[in-house]
Amino acid sequence: MNEEQLVTLVPAAASGDKGAFQSLIDAFERRVFAVAYSYVHNFQQAEDVVQEVFLRAFLDLRKLKDSRKFAGWLGGIASHVSIDWLRKRKAMRVSLDDPKLRAIPDPAVGDPDAPAVSEEVARLVAEALSELPEQTRTCVCLRYFDDLSYAEIGETLGVPASTVRGSLYRGTKKLREDLRGVWEEMA
Repeated sequence: MNEEQLVTLVPAAASGDKGAFQSLIDAFERRVFAVAYSYVHNFQQAEDVVQEVFLRAFLDLRKLKDSRKFAGWLGGIASHVSIDWLRKRKAMRVSLDDPKLRAIPDPAVGDPDAPAVSEEVARLVAEALSELPEQTRTCVCLRYFDDLSYAEIGETLGVPASTVRGSLYRGTKKLREDLRGVWEEMA
C-alpha cells in the first residue's frame, strides 16, 4: 500500500469507516501474521494474535498522528501483542500444523498429496527457525513467509533496511549451518 492510500484510508478508518479499516486489514494482515508467527511459533495462535492486533489498532487508530507511519505503528502493536501473548501462555513451541512449515507437494512424484519432504524435516526446520534471535526470526519470517522487501521489513520493525539486511544474512547463514545435515541427507 502506498503513502497516498495510507493518507486517505487511515483517517477514514479512524473516523469509523469500516470499509477503509477493512482495506487496511487486507493490505497488512500477512505482514502482521508474519510478525506474530515469529514470536508465537504456532499458526492458530498467530491468527489469534492478528485479531487482537487489529482490534487494538482499530481502538487506538485516532492516536496515530502521521498516517504515513501506519506500517511501523502497526508493527509495533503486533510485537507488543505477541509479547503479551507469550507472557500469558509462557513458552510456546513451533506447531507442525502450520502449512508454511509443511512440505510442499511434489507433482513429479505423481501423487499430489505426497509431501516432497518429510514431517521430520519440517519439524527440524521449525526448530532451527525458533532458535534464531527474536529480531532475526521476525526478519526471516517477514522476508520468506510474506515476501517483503528489506525496506518494508524495516518499516514494519522500525529499523533501517541495513539492519534488516544484516539480520537476514546472519539468520539464513545460521539456518544453513543448522540444517546442513538435513539437506545433505535429502540430496
